[in-house]
Amino acid sequence: MAHITVFSNGKKSTYADARLLSIEHGILKFKWSFSDASGNNVVQTITTTCPFLIEDPYDPTVGS
Repeated sequence: MAHITVFSNGKKSTYADARLLSIEHGILKFKWSFSDASGNNVVQTITTTCPFLIEDPYDPTVGS
């Protein structure tokens, strides 16, 4: 899982714990899950064009 930050039309949107599905021809597709106000788990598939930034969270177990 990664934090994916999308910059589009001057707006920044960050999706925590997102899973990258594909990058093809400058189009980023990822799945994002979150809990809504009622506590229900919601899963969305988001497709956006570049530019984008993928920020991998620090994982202390990697390399140990």
